[in-house]
Amino acid sequence: AFEAVWWGDFCEAIGREDLIAVQFPEEGQRGSVIAELQRIFAERTQEEWVDFLADKNLCCEPVNTLQEALSRPVVRARGMVWDVDHPAAGILHQIGSPLRSSAQSSEQIDPPPLLGQHTVEILHSLGYDDEAIRQLRAKRVVSTPQGVSGVGKEP
Repeated sequence: AFEAVWWGDFCEAIGREDLIAVQFPEEGQRGSVIAELQRIFAERTQEEWVDFLADKNLCCEPVNTLQEALSRPVVRARGMVWDVDHPAAGILHQIGSPLRSSAQSSEQIDPPPLLGQHTVEILHSLGYDDEAIRQLRAKRVVSTPQGVSGVGKEP
């Protein structure tokens, strides 16, 4: 806990008021304080800690794995995960923007591009003609994926 009030409340909740004074331990104390906190945290499961601290005046949330975080009901309800169909990898879970507005329209997330998928379009936008792009390919300066519908067509 960064704020002294929460650190103090945590130490009192676990019956370790002696730790209040070492919220920010000196370099020589840091290892022993961390080891003691690790020992304390190992006494309970994550779920037990969340339940124990739920009614305390503390900021406490579990540290989730990515999979756990993405499967939380609030994340799904807020539209934070979008399933997109990737042409080579199949269904991918993409993370949406956490920013929301009443004026915002429905968000559409495209699958991540394949390596080189937009090479031709980008080179055309930079003024390269089809022959110049063929030469760049022949010299292996650029490449585009082949064998995916609509992707990597020869110019």
